[in-house]
Amino acid sequence: MRVAFVGNMNQHAFVAVRHLRARGVSAELVMHGADAPEFHPSYDTFDLGYMDYVRTVPWGEATHFSAHTAEAVRAVLEGYDAIVAEGPIPAFLHRAGLRARLILPYGADVSELPHLRFRRPSRGALASLPLFPLAQRAGLREAHFIGGTLSAEVREGLDTWGVRAARRPFPRIPMWDAEMGPDAIELVFRRSAWVHEVDVLRRRSDVILFHHGAPPMGARGEPDGLAPALVEALAAVRRDHPDVGVALVILEAATGADVALERAEELGLREHVLVLPPLARKELLVALAGCDIMVGSGEGTLAEGGVAIDGLAANKRVLVFGAPEDAELPIVGVGSAEAVARAVGDYIASPASAKAASAAGRAFYEREVRDAGLRGLEEALGISR
Repeated sequence: MRVAFVGNMNQHAFVAVRHLRARGVSAELVMHGADAPEFHPSYDTFDLGYMDYVRTVPWGEATHFSAHTAEAVRAVLEGYDAIVAEGPIPAFLHRAGLRARLILPYGADVSELPHLRFRRPSRGALASLPLFPLAQRAGLREAHFIGGTLSAEVREGLDTWGVRAARRPFPRIPMWDAEMGPDAIELVFRRSAWVHEVDVLRRRSDVILFHHGAPPMGARGEPDGLAPALVEALAAVRRDHPDVGVALVILEAATGADVALERAEELGLREHVLVLPPLARKELLVALAGCDIMVGSGEGTLAEGGVAIDGLAANKRVLVFGAPEDAELPIVGVGSAEAVARAVGDYIASPASAKAASAAGRAFYEREVRDAGLRGLEEALGISR
């Protein structure tokens, strides 16, 4: 079976392609004109083997919808048994007379693109203005299945446009375990540009907190006070546990990073705070692997798990700002610097319990995210095992 994934928002399609290929499916990734540079496979892997099954096409931007012919789309996609689409691609499939087997929406592709209005006309934009939104709605309606996490935003958008395709909710898999999983990632350490910095911090620290944001832009959508709060928590833990070396890794582009660094200077903690520049996702996962506790923000659910699922996949203890104490995911919900300090104190007081909790989180990830996600994807594609 030949399957084309068209579009690679958040690297999810690339990860899915790697999983399917390992299971004997002839899956390929088609990058398109609307894919941001940080979603290129080279940002997610150190292995150049991706070049054998990834190609890039010039079409795919909503604002240039009318500048590309239906024949150009068909020339790339007609030979596949199944097409998996996202973003603006349903419109291009509709125009080419093709039908998506599965659409995996990320949100804006069903909530905004079907009524997109272009503020800055460019080549082809004026002609695209009345055509693209109508084609996007039609492409969504023509799909066999709509799948993925199906957030509230996605469900509302599907209802708005009358999309009656069968809905197949399943988790999106965030990483390829054979390269980035906890049992394999050390094999790529020597190829990382930044692992040395984490190693230096590791040699003088017993416990390292990692502030996880969304690369390469930083921690978008987080509370402004999260990074500064982690510095306050660091100060409290070091005060309460003077014999334990505790450190913090944050991203330069994270919301509030400048305030956090100023506060670290004031508290005399700057040497215990490592700041990393905007990172490709593969580098972020390497840095996370060298730490002990991951801190991020989110809702603590499978559908809106965000960075928390990365932490579980990496076999780390996970603290999540904004998540309730009884969250669906096996994480620790925190809402203040004091709560973070208490959670880190618990980690220090009972390493065995912390290790067991991390292992349980990894087991949850394998069962409820990786395996369930792959099973749901294959069922939607009609692949039987």
